[in-house]
Amino acid sequence: MNNQNLIREHIKLYDQLYKEQEDFYHRAAKQAGLSDAAHWVLYHLCTTGEPVIQSDLCKEWYFSKQTINSSVGKLMEMGYLNLQASNGSGNRKVLSLTEEGKAFCEKHVVPFMEVERLSFVELSEEERETMLRLMRKRMEIMNREAEKIWQ
Repeated sequence: MNNQNLIREHIKLYDQLYKEQEDFYHRAAKQAGLSDAAHWVLYHLCTTGEPVIQSDLCKEWYFSKQTINSSVGKLMEMGYLNLQASNGSGNRKVLSLTEEGKAFCEKHVVPFMEVERLSFVELSEEERETMLRLMRKRMEIMNREAEKIWQ
């Protein structure tokens, strides 16, 4: 197999693995009766264990403001989130888990966080660092090259 075909095969395999991982998280969200974005909102709050500014979720998780707003609204309706204006700025909204939200996370989010943890435990520190370094490098290259197209 020549180098170009090998690169195409590697890209295909990587993309399939990426979609498999995406499907894993989609199934976790679906099992909990949530949209993918709502699941990530709860995941983030569960991981940090403290309130978070709503706009930071958009930046950190690459969701649009509309998607996060919709997810936050649904999670509030379900009784899982509190939303308050940030001190000093009426524009910034702070999200926190309600007691019911914490219980929901313990049942539906934390088990998948443990699965993630175990998947990293079985990798050596060197393997973890290599994987993360290479993923970051690939994204930097893709973003750099895509900027040429987007301009």
